[in-house]
Amino acid sequence: NEITRTVEYSVALARSEEEAVYKAQERNINPEKGLVGSPATLRQRLHEIEEAGAQEAILYFQDAAQLDSVRLFAEECIER
Repeated sequence: NEITRTVEYSVALARSEEEAVYKAQERNINPEKGLVGSPATLRQRLHEIEEAGAQEAILYFQDAAQLDSVRLFAEECIER
């Protein structure tokens, strides 16, 4: 048996920092505790989280039903 270090974050992702902060405020996502920002910001934060020892990340997109954030994450944040 192995222990996996998993983290969980609410996400407010948008093309600009300002739009992401607005989304976070609308959804009561604390920028100190969630992942809030542009794709570049999220890529950097996820890299930092991985460097800190996380092996898996569970990301909760509160606006996933509209798919815009999920598509933006897939296009801009996932390494290929």
